[in-house]
Amino acid sequence: MAARAMMGSETFTVLVEGKDFDASYYDRLLSADEAVLSAGFHIVRAHEVSDAEEGSGGKQYLLQLHDFYVAQDTLKFSTNSGTKHLVFFLDRDFDGYHPGLRDSANIIYTFTPDVEAEIFRRGNISRAVSTVFSLTSTESEVAASRLGQFVLDLSIIWREWITLCVAAGPLRSRCEVQPSRPSKVNSNTYGVFDSQAYAYLHGELIRTARVEDPSMAFDRIQSSVDESYAAVRYHELVKGKWIAGYVLYILADSLEIGSRDRHVERRVLAAMLDSIDFLSGSHHTKRLMQLPT
Repeated sequence: MAARAMMGSETFTVLVEGKDFDASYYDRLLSADEAVLSAGFHIVRAHEVSDAEEGSGGKQYLLQLHDFYVAQDTLKFSTNSGTKHLVFFLDRDFDGYHPGLRDSANIIYTFTPDVEAEIFRRGNISRAVSTVFSLTSTESEVAASRLGQFVLDLSIIWREWITLCVAAGPLRSRCEVQPSRPSKVNSNTYGVFDSQAYAYLHGELIRTARVEDPSMAFDRIQSSVDESYAAVRYHELVKGKWIAGYVLYILADSLEIGSRDRHVERRVLAAMLDSIDFLSGSHHTKRLMQLPT
């Protein structure tokens, strides 16, 4: 990869972790900035360089790759056509709630937990549902009105589930609490909070934790999550696939769709991506242009 970057004409070789929307999202984001476009960039998906027999390699693989290039001193190198950089665009996930974020100029994280959440943060929901469900402008406005502040609402409904999910990583727990899944502590997924289900899963989280004093560690993480809610930083806590599922849940009856239809979820995400008006000067492009060239 370093050799390919050295021989290429692009200043930035950008490695992204996901197979679905990451490459397309970042390609549009970077292409909107004239300075980055002039310098040149090439996007590489993790699975394109991973030697993993299954899966994409993903975030952990790219972090290992980053560390390898640090050890080889090849994150940056000079060529006849200028300085070249290997840069990693990664999902923040919940790494900010424990010592998990890498302090590296060549690692740039999402603002929200993942690319899908970024797409919902930047996209136009009215335009997206109009595209996916063939709605008129009036119908799409009604749908958007029904959704309201759907990301905020979901963060409130799932507050206890989100807290468990944030804690699962740093506690190194192996139990039923998995951030890739919808809430298991709300009746019918989005209903009232089930205190018994929460007590059981909290107990499992503590029982299977592989850290010293897991109860104290959980309390510390819960305090950090509470601070984010108090500061209305709910965007840091809601994953994109959760948002897609909740959008379909709210609109399911009126649009006659399955509330957990994965195919429709992907279509909504794709339409949200297409609805974004990308502008120059994003966090990612600013960070790129701060690297020495």
